[in-house]
Formats: sequence, C-alpha cells, structure tokens
Amino acid sequence: MKRFVFSALALCLLAWATRAQETTARPAASLLPDISIIGNVVGTLTDAEHADIDDHLQLKEVEVVFGAGVYPGIRGDVVIALHDPDFSAEVEEGYVTIEQLSPGVPVGGRLGILRIPFGKVNPVHPHQLPYADTPAAIENLVGDEFIGNGFEAVGLIPLPGKLFLQAQVGRWNARAHHHHDDEDWQGSDATGWWLPEDDDHHAHRLDFTGTFTVGRLWSGIALRNGSELELGISRAIGGNVHYDPAIDPATNTQRQDADGNLLFERHAPDLRLQGYDVTWRHWLPEGRRILLQGEYITNTVVGKSKRSSDGYYLLGAYRPSPFYEFGMRYDWSQAAWPARSNHPTAETAITAFATRQLNETTYARLQLKHGKDLDGKDYNEATLQVVFGFGPHAHVLQ
Repeated sequence: MKRFVFSALALCLLAWATRAQETTARPAASLLPDISIIGNVVGTLTDAEHADIDDHLQLKEVEVVFGAGVYPGIRGDVVIALHDPDFSAEVEEGYVTIEQLSPGVPVGGRLGILRIPFGKVNPVHPHQLPYADTPAAIENLVGDEFIGNGFEAVGLIPLPGKLFLQAQVGRWNARAHHHHDDEDWQGSDATGWWLPEDDDHHAHRLDFTGTFTVGRLWSGIALRNGSELELGISRAIGGNVHYDPAIDPATNTQRQDADGNLLFERHAPDLRLQGYDVTWRHWLPEGRRILLQGEYITNTVVGKSKRSSDGYYLLGAYRPSPFYEFGMRYDWSQAAWPARSNHPTAETAITAFATRQLNETTYARLQLKHGKDLDGKDYNEATLQVVFGFGPHAHVLQ
C-alpha cells in the first residue's frame, strides 16, 4: 500500500513538474518582443537664406522599436527615438492596440502616445514617406510632430456591397514642444500683460495646447484592373495658448514694465484643423505601381477674430520594379497665424525624388527641390537620404 501511494505521489509530482515547465516555458518565449532598429541619415545642400540645415551627410535620427502581442487580440508597441544633435532618448510612440473590444462588435481602439491619426502624412514616421522632407502644408499648418497622449476608438461602419467606412474618434493631450504654462509667465489678468520667466523661449507656434479631440473617416474602394481609391476626411478641435508682443498704439513699439522688460499679451483662441485626402493606386504586373495622392488642409483660429490658412500638396510616383521609385510633389501653403498673418504670399515648391530600395527597410534616395519661400525668394535644395533598418520589421516601412 505504501509503495502504491508513493508511486502515485511520484507520478503526480512528475506530471506537475512537466506541466509547470511547459507553462513557464511558453510565456517566457512569447514575452520576448520583436525588436527593430532604424537609422535615418540625411544631408542637404541649399542656397536658401536663413536655412537651418547642415551641409553635410549625418545621422539625423535613430529609432528603436519594440512590439509584441501581450494577449489574444491585444498588442503593445513602443518607439524610442534618439534625435540629432545630442541623441537624448524620448518615447515617440508607446501604445496598446485592442483589435476588438467584444466578439461580434467591430470596434477596437488604441491607448497611449502616438502620432495623431490626422490625414495621410502625419500618422506615418518621416522615414516611411516616399520623399525625404515634409510637405509645406503639413509643416506649416499641422506641425512637424503632431503627437498626443490619450485614447481613440476605431470602428467599421457597415455599408452595402464591398464598401467599408472606418471611423476613428480620439481624445488627446498635446505633447508640447516650446509651449509654456501660465506659471512660466509673470503677470495677472487684471493688467493683461505677461512677462516670460525665460526670455529665450517665447516661440509662437500655433498648435494645440491642453486637450483636443480628433475624428477621422476614411474608405477604400476596389476598382477594376488592379486599382484602389482611398478617400478620407479628418478634423481636430482644441485650444491654443500663445503670447504676442504687447504693442503700445501711441508709439507702435513693444510695451515694457518698470524694469524695462518686454511685455506680451496672452491669447487663448480655439483652433480647428480640417483635412481632406485622396489616394489612388494602380498595381501592375512584376511589382510595378502608380501612385497619385493629394491632401488639402485648413487651419482656422477663432478668437477675437477668425482667420484661416490653407495649404495642399499633390504627389505622383511610379515604381517600375520593387527596387526603384521615381516621383514628383507640388506644395502650396500659407503660413499659420499669427506669425505671418499679414504676409501676402504663400510658400510653393516642386520636388523630384528617386529611391533605390535595397530591402523593405533599407534604401537610398536623392531629392531635388526648387521653391519660393514666404518672403517670395527662390531657393534650391539637394538632399541625399539613406535609411537602414534591421530586426523583425515590427515598424514596417511603406
């Protein structure tokens, strides 16, 4: 009897140990994330006046990307960016994606820090774009880094036939660059004049401060002969806090306090962004592709007065094989208020680019641009870009 009990106990312990080894080994393997590293090397030559561009080839940015499934239907992704010149690390994106909140309900969402899903260009990392820079309309009216911390719900709206409509609605806190809270400024509502604590930082960026709401609707339509058409509309609503020089109307000079410090006026207008985008792709045999894309953006400020600034870009690209792509882009953009609210001209540019793709994450690109800046002066630019990537490609290049 004792021998039987001992044997049964030994078999139970052996089975438990085997089961424990299996249950610990599987999660340990599944918890290993996909890791990718992507580097962006850029060099630009230009004859533009006051251009903040280095005239030699150098590493501009490195991204380290981690991604893994953390639960069935749930994925986590983190993008750590290191920027020139000091290459200090920051979380450019870090979010959880929930594919579906409930079985049978086509609604999911994302939580965390990410590039705001506004239009076609902003959600994409710069090195994923088919050109080496940012279109003027995006840079002037949306911002070079439209990133927020918050959440969004994503759902499919059923339509008859093969059509679909995807809706995205999110609430975000702006990740500010060069913004200042009121406690960074001296002053009071009684006087209306404000004095910065640090005179070296009072940039007039007209982007969102605080919390804002973004919505996007887009649909894809399969056409005949291997073509597809995408249509999208985006809208963002929030507020902006900025400080303008306080001008004395009698002398037409900037006001000063008793100690001779320059004074500023605080403004907190509403800010509205509206965007429309269209993309047409035509796929041909042997990996060839034709791409046509356009995006129109309006930046509207509603405060003591209402002012809108507009801009757009048009893009055409041809891929004769999976390894080469050639294209051109036309830019037209006004400047965002208030920096050049009375400026009569708009920025225009024509850009040509050629890309040699070595693999899905490594390529070399030459780009030439001729444009006219907001002062009406012509300029020329030549850019060489080399992007390299390795890893399991969790951060896929387009």
